Amino acid sequence: MEDLVRTQDIQKVHIKRVLSPEEIEQRKATMTKAQLKKTSDAALSQPVSTWVWQLLDKPAKASSLTEEKDEEVLGAEVGVGEDWGHLNKRRRRAREEKVKKDVKWMNKVSKARRSNTL
Repeated sequence: MEDLVRTQDIQKVHIKRVLSPEEIEQRKATMTKAQLKKTSDAALSQPVSTWVWQLLDKPAKASSLTEEKDEEVLGAEVGVGEDWGHLNKRRRRAREEKVKKDVKWMNKVSKARRSNTL
């Protein structure tokens, strides 16, 4: 669930709905005698607030554009553009430094390869 929320595929939505007769009977069955005396059928037929998960529709074009952007990113092999939101601050900072160092190294290697081929 957490992954779906993080990728914004689902969201929690607040709705009010009326209980079905089966759900009302279920609630009555789980109540004590004292609770049954206090509550009436009218009270159980009132709208109830609930939170439900709802799928979000994403346009198909957006996903294809992000795939093209991912291919164009220099250093994606070493982690450029990755999401490190799950890491704590210390580890996130260290990971970003390592990726910067790796990107610099990749640039040096690519320059050396270009100079050798020319």
